[in-house]
Amino acid sequence: MRASFALNHGRRFLLLLAAVTLGCALRAAPIELSGVYADEGTVVSGDPTLFTSQVSLHALLRLEFDPRLASQRREETSEVRLTHTAGVLAVEAYEADGTLSWRSRWNAGEGRSSLGRVVTLRMRAAHAGADDYLLVLEPVNSQLLQVRIQRLEPTLLGPMVRATGVYLFSRCAEPSPSAR
Repeated sequence: MRASFALNHGRRFLLLLAAVTLGCALRAAPIELSGVYADEGTVVSGDPTLFTSQVSLHALLRLEFDPRLASQRREETSEVRLTHTAGVLAVEAYEADGTLSWRSRWNAGEGRSSLGRVVTLRMRAAHAGADDYLLVLEPVNSQLLQVRIQRLEPTLLGPMVRATGVYLFSRCAEPSPSAR
């Protein structure tokens, strides 16, 4: 009886150790966010006054919700390169001729957080008064990036979150030769 009892506890301990090791390995897996994405995306849902059918990833990352500015960004920008490493999300927007037109960077704890495969950027638009925005970037699969935008509005009862929109962007097969 004692040998059986010790054997069962030994097996349980090994199973627990294996589960903890596997859990740590899964948690340490890199976020599959890095890549080159087409600047022109699709509106899944959102405020119809902002974007009708197409949206610019470059404009979203700059919090430019004016349809005219977004349209201008979409015409200027051909691709957006995201590079996600431990603690940093770097973004570069390239024009069709490969010229770098804009870049930005978010550090962990300074407006950027991540959980699993999801990266959240907290930003304040200069023209939006006291409202902050959360941009939630998440790979849907190996070919699509989903961007959810939420507006944080201060109220007497605390901050209120309003969904602004959900947008999809395709991963480019290869970056343009001049943008490498």
